[in-house]
Amino acid sequence: MPLAAEAPAPVRRPPDASRLLHDAGNKALACLQCGMCGVVCPHAADVSPWPRKEMLWLGWGEHERLHRDPDIWLCRDCGHCSQLCPRGADPAAVMAALRAAACRRLSGRPLPAWLEGWGLPLLGLLGWALVWLIRFMQTGVWFPVVRTAPDSNEILFAALYPVGLIDAIFLLTALIVLLILSRGAYRQWQDYSPPGTLLRLGPRTSALSDLRAVLRDGLFGRDFSRCRLPDTPPPPPDGGACDSRQTPSADTIRHQRRGHLLLTASLLVLAAASAYVAVGHWAGLLGLSWAFASPLPQLNPVKLAANLAAFTLLLGVWHLLRRRRAEQRHRRLPPQGRHMLFLFFGITLSGLVAQWLRLADMQAAYAAYTLHLALVWALFAGLPWSPLAHIVYRTLALFHVRRYGRCHPHTLSASFAPKDV
Repeated sequence: MPLAAEAPAPVRRPPDASRLLHDAGNKALACLQCGMCGVVCPHAADVSPWPRKEMLWLGWGEHERLHRDPDIWLCRDCGHCSQLCPRGADPAAVMAALRAAACRRLSGRPLPAWLEGWGLPLLGLLGWALVWLIRFMQTGVWFPVVRTAPDSNEILFAALYPVGLIDAIFLLTALIVLLILSRGAYRQWQDYSPPGTLLRLGPRTSALSDLRAVLRDGLFGRDFSRCRLPDTPPPPPDGGACDSRQTPSADTIRHQRRGHLLLTASLLVLAAASAYVAVGHWAGLLGLSWAFASPLPQLNPVKLAANLAAFTLLLGVWHLLRRRRAEQRHRRLPPQGRHMLFLFFGITLSGLVAQWLRLADMQAAYAAYTLHLALVWALFAGLPWSPLAHIVYRTLALFHVRRYGRCHPHTLSASFAPKDV
């Protein structure tokens, strides 16, 4: 009696691998290794170019190689490889999914599913609303006001949320985040350091100069200028019609670079303004003569710079959202970037609305300020798992490449990137 043919066993992948394929749009396995993505990438190295080898390793299940691959952070996410892929395998989405997976792995453990997306801002809003409730139970007043003159009242946010309480919560959150990022950076450096001694080819430069070059390129977005390809590709040799996918828009790269520059500049100014106010507050607690109180006058130079930076941040978010809208026609974009942009938008808008309502002596300012605190806390608390963590991990990968070149511990070949990588 003939035996019935046994059905092939289903392919079982690790949970993280299944999520990686899902985040990449489940198209990565369609790759035929034609090499088009490595050819059109304006940043890929001549030897072992990305993202071709990452597509191959993902298809083979070589996740250990992907963990030790610094090239995922050298990608500038211009999207040309996805637009020109003949199989629609979307290599740019694979590289973005690899970076998101690296953030989850380097942070030690992934963020719980119920906290992803808008879960963390809602948790922050619940926490600050609880503080508001506790203050009401202590004072019996929902909307505290401060009498600055016999016949006038003034809305002060410090009457509801003391500055010391805010600083304590945010400093504790920042300390935990710094510990997570420091541990992740240490793990990343260990991944890039194979057993033995790394041999540096070519002229040796100082670590300070390498770090300065990496930070300069990252802050000013100089690499984005290399991402631009011709708007109209050359006609095919056989005289046929050009594929519409072979027309990457220069406006997309322009919006990406402008949005990056505006976002970076505005965040630096806002961080400096926040540090200035914090120093003045703590100087007052220490009894120093040069201490000052907040809120600052509207015509104070620091206040004017912060308000200008807020509008600049909104403009940068607008540029990046326009870039995402154009790119979504050609490839899959990770949702983390969209959540981050809307979080920036909510933080800026809630802060401006709270300021306007306070100046108008409207008690709704407290609600707007509560929402602002919740969104800012969510930005800090979720930083190790968000695209903002790329600031740390991408900087470290670029620095390692400039110091030692692109060397993979699981292969015998090593290639060294040029100094402008």
